[in-house]
Amino acid sequence: MALLYNDKRSASIQATENCETYALDGAVFKGMIVKSSIQKRTSKAASLNQVKLFDKLDQYQKLKLVDGL
Repeated sequence: MALLYNDKRSASIQATENCETYALDGAVFKGMIVKSSIQKRTSKAASLNQVKLFDKLDQYQKLKLVDGL
């Protein structure tokens, strides 16, 4: 959550044995989240293209419907 909202961490962890850790920049993390959201939205809109009931909707209307779902 801290990465999403550029806030302080609300939890800490402590390793019980030696390990490697990796850091992820907040901007990179947000970019990954945005890309994933766009892919999911596009996939759901493609599913709507298979339903004849929605044939008369344009792509914008289908995306708004996906957002509402």
